[in-house]
Amino acid sequence: MAEYLQQVRDKEGELQELYNRMDTDKELAQLAKYVMINAKDKPVPDVVNVTLNKPAVFLANVESALNNAIEQVSIVTEDNKVDKDHIADCVRAGFASANSRLRAQGKFPINPFIDQQMCRRGRGAARVVFQTVDTKDDKGKTVRGVKPDISLWDSRFVASDIGEEGGWGSYRTIRSKGDIEKEWPPEEYPGVKVSGKSAEVVDYWNNEANVVYIGGKQVFEQPNPFGYPPICTQIVTLGSMLADSDALKYQGESIFFLIRDCIPELNRLLSIMQTLNMIAIKPPKGWASKEGLQEAPEYNDVIAPGSITTHEIGGGVSNIDFGDLKNATIYALNVIDNAIKQGSLEIVDVGNLPGPMSAVALIQIGEGRDQVFLPRLASRGLLNQQIADMFLRQIMNSGESTVLLGTKGRQRTFNVVKLQGAYEVEFNYFVKSPKIDIARYSVAQVAERYLDEESILKDVLQLEDPDGVLRRKHYDLAAKLSPLVQARRIIKSLSDMDDDDALLDAEILAADMGLQVEKVLAGEMTTLQQPEQPKEAGQPLLPLMNEGSAAGSARKAAQLQATPQEGE
Repeated sequence: MAEYLQQVRDKEGELQELYNRMDTDKELAQLAKYVMINAKDKPVPDVVNVTLNKPAVFLANVESALNNAIEQVSIVTEDNKVDKDHIADCVRAGFASANSRLRAQGKFPINPFIDQQMCRRGRGAARVVFQTVDTKDDKGKTVRGVKPDISLWDSRFVASDIGEEGGWGSYRTIRSKGDIEKEWPPEEYPGVKVSGKSAEVVDYWNNEANVVYIGGKQVFEQPNPFGYPPICTQIVTLGSMLADSDALKYQGESIFFLIRDCIPELNRLLSIMQTLNMIAIKPPKGWASKEGLQEAPEYNDVIAPGSITTHEIGGGVSNIDFGDLKNATIYALNVIDNAIKQGSLEIVDVGNLPGPMSAVALIQIGEGRDQVFLPRLASRGLLNQQIADMFLRQIMNSGESTVLLGTKGRQRTFNVVKLQGAYEVEFNYFVKSPKIDIARYSVAQVAERYLDEESILKDVLQLEDPDGVLRRKHYDLAAKLSPLVQARRIIKSLSDMDDDDALLDAEILAADMGLQVEKVLAGEMTTLQQPEQPKEAGQPLLPLMNEGSAAGSARKAAQLQATPQEGE
């Protein structure tokens, strides 16, 4: 199978310029030390090199916000027979199980890893293998369960050629000798020989087989049970979509693509300014002599505090002018710094803004901030959609009627038949902020006149599980509309407390209603009175427009001042 490894090498050669771009972005993210070089690519001597932390701060703020984004899992279909809740619960359970397994292996969770890939590499990749095995449920019973295996791949080391009919994909990594021998014990795999502390491992998949190479030699091969490479890849939809010969290295841009060339120039200018500051401490000087032959004194002797240096008339020490570099550097610094601000995220700290802000203004701030996040979140959603589609297909093709899936204490049996049908899994994300959430609540109060509850919960409030919130809201509303429902729930809660006083209170409450506790718990109740109508929505928490702002207050003051003048 040497042709497989050659196939990988050829593809990696095509992607080399893209890999080079990723390596440059990695140095920005990790604040690689800046070294000023001249036109011949040689380090400039006697320079105070400065490395600013701007790219790392920008990246950390964006990745932190992405990690805190609220995730919605939706099943979209026109088929009323599709059990959307069952499928969505299975998707959530699949990701939760895979994350639990990754934690047990000491690896990173799925979404934070994908977020970092989308920000730093501009694309993400994962290998998905969900297979059914015998397992124990929470009660210790042996059942058929799912072994969730989502292996997160760093796209810098991924080479693939996958289309609608499948194809192939590979992942090249450097792994320690211990990790290699743990996964492929030499006694079981005689070809595994790691002479040093580490070795290169290539995991290759195509439609027919899975082959592993260690140190350039094949050590493992097995048939591919799926008939397609179980590899998901997704590119960020920012960058070049053209057909130029060099377009590949500009596709799926990282978060640095608008400031990639500005950061080195900023470091250069700051290095120049610091070097000038150092020179200002002991500036270069000249010694003038009428004959031009007199030997100049030692530098430290001339500039020493309190020193007196003798010299002939017309001679002496003077500073050497090396140009007005400081002003030119400061001007260039302002230009480059503004360019970096335009190409990165200027985070607005809502809590430090002067004066009250309207709900619309706060939402506008949130929307402006989201423009930086949304392309990365959208790409995360598309990759997670591919992962979900793949493991759902693998579960449906397992031949099992039911499977156990979920984390310890939250395991659930899923009916495989209910996973089938014509539908799409969608992932939607929202970057949340407490003050912007309050603004959305204000908008939601007004929107109740025009929109249905589901639209308000999903589109206005942007909740993580709008369907679940709506069900719980209806559950609470039932008790408000029916005193019998409310009484039954209270009686049931008191009965479940396993306390004599609480049980006595339940019997007293039931007796007041002319009922018995047993009949109440069994649902044998009659209507006592008409349900009360729900209360109308109150005033918004925040003014929708600018009534609460300084400008609104100024207009009101002008109106009050105009009233007596008109009366006169």
